[in-house]
Amino acid sequence: MGSMTEATYAQILDSLKSIEPRPAIFFGGLGEPLFHKDITDWIARAKATGATVELITNATLLTEEKARALIASGLDNLWISIDGATPESYADVRLGAQLPLVIENVMRLRRLRKGGHFAKPEIDVAFVAMKRNIHELPEVLEVARRLGARQFKVSNVLPYTTELRDEILYAQGFAIWLTCRRRAFRA
Repeated sequence: MGSMTEATYAQILDSLKSIEPRPAIFFGGLGEPLFHKDITDWIARAKATGATVELITNATLLTEEKARALIASGLDNLWISIDGATPESYADVRLGAQLPLVIENVMRLRRLRKGGHFAKPEIDVAFVAMKRNIHELPEVLEVARRLGARQFKVSNVLPYTTELRDEILYAQGFAIWLTCRRRAFRA
């Protein structure tokens, strides 16, 4: 665990020069990429290699200044983590974060983007499915639609604490989705 050094990042970018076609570069993982002081510079440098660049954020730090910087960096896709459809359920999963603020931040970024149908960065939504929020999936899809999301991805929670182990849907989630698909195919 820790932060990547500038030297390591420079080595990664340099090594991309030998890969054709360029792989997509994704800024994300544990933690909030918008906390990194050089994130927009790193995105711009990644874009300069010819790669597609994506970033995932909870959008709580997506101020107007940060939105303008992300747009200017050339970011292709901005993934927004939305794990609840109501302010209460969102704050429960995102530890006190405010869904109305996140929606406001994303809508501001949308207004600031230049271009028509293919304005950059494109907005996508990611949903971390857990026992306590899976019932809200249809409503979160509606929030994603209102935000103008182009893609929506669902993933299982990565249990990095003991409490989160009880939230895993792996076996149960697979059986529920498989059952739904079978019913849809029978009709």
